[in-house]
Amino acid sequence: MAKSLGKEIYSGTAAFGRISATIGVIIGTLIGLVCLIIGIFTISSGDDGSEMAGWIFIAIGVLVASMTWVIWYFTQKSKAFAALEGGTAAVQMISDAFRG
Repeated sequence: MAKSLGKEIYSGTAAFGRISATIGVIIGTLIGLVCLIIGIFTISSGDDGSEMAGWIFIAIGVLVASMTWVIWYFTQKSKAFAALEGGTAAVQMISDAFRG
């Protein structure tokens, strides 16, 4: 029995969403690690005013990395969430292509 066009598009979009989320988790983890390193370096530099900036960098690093992992988890567990992620990534790519 052949799949309907809607199911094929849905499956293809979900697969693209899973790939997009995997790439996003790699990039998000790297950005998070860089923010953590900058934050720790800023705190250990000893300046009074830079300690708050260091904690802000650490918080941003933790938030970015954790959110990308949460999105990746849901794209692996839910086909609907993966299709949503894939559709969003595809629309963004088309939008970027038309901007030049």
